[in-house]
Amino acid sequence: MSILNKKKIKKLIILINFLITPIIFNSIFTLNSFSKSQVDNNNDFNNDGFNKGGEIKISKPVSQQIWWNKSFQWRNPIITTNPYNIDLTDYMTYIRINHTALVEPGKIQDDLGDIRVVENGQLRNYYFKTLYPSGDYAFIWFETDINANCAEDDIYLYYGNNQVGPSAVYYKIERAGIHWWGFEEVSNSSTEDSVGNIVGTLNNLDADDWEDGLIEDYSLDFDSSNNEYIQLASDPLPSGQFSISLWFNADSIDGTIFDMTQNPVYFYIGLRNSRIEWYYEDSDDAEVQLNYEFPISPTSKWYHVVVTGG
Repeated sequence: MSILNKKKIKKLIILINFLITPIIFNSIFTLNSFSKSQVDNNNDFNNDGFNKGGEIKISKPVSQQIWWNKSFQWRNPIITTNPYNIDLTDYMTYIRINHTALVEPGKIQDDLGDIRVVENGQLRNYYFKTLYPSGDYAFIWFETDINANCAEDDIYLYYGNNQVGPSAVYYKIERAGIHWWGFEEVSNSSTEDSVGNIVGTLNNLDADDWEDGLIEDYSLDFDSSNNEYIQLASDPLPSGQFSISLWFNADSIDGTIFDMTQNPVYFYIGLRNSRIEWYYEDSDDAEVQLNYEFPISPTSKWYHVVVTGG
């Protein structure tokens, strides 16, 4: 049984990536600024100043690209915003759509085989996960290029073609990671894994624990005095090398950010006297402990942490 636990740490968002890399262990990296391509219209393609008519019915050719033909009946604009001082190339981001609302009128395949993501006239790599028919929503991940400090409106989602399946070239089943818990549910008793299939159960958390987030709308505020934590039903770590990435905003210089015990593997990320620590132990009795001392107090500020192991 895996546990995401936190003591005296205000907020966090977790992404687990599993990467093939020659580096078995790496040091902890901390960043003071957020460099992510933010998708403004996550919810059902609500438009934000671009193509205010919303969903567009394709009745004549709109592209000279070889891949396109008029059997793709619909397209929808996606606006990306990068408010930070860094250019992003092939950066993986995602949108969330109401899959049920598009399946019922016959606009999109129930397995999402007909979606394509096009940026500036070029097909982009993508991956998707749908909750349909047990849930309404689907997550569509895609690569994008976006310059620093700008908003761009050159991305479209195409769909509505019953004659095709996922692209043999651009659909990337290996995706950018295998688990992502974004904590966007607002009031549920569980949190959805929008890339993989491991749902997290919230323990001793309630609706008041969802607060404003950094990456999207929400984050979770854990209180150690109430024994608040998230429990995973199964082990998210396969054999081999892995990376864990998360954001946290602490209200104390001491406390657990993340720990997991899955016999015989144990690892831990936490704060101790204004130092951040990473500890890992496996079946070969390999023990690694790394730490970084913050030059100033780590409280009341968002930090990005990435650790690797395996």
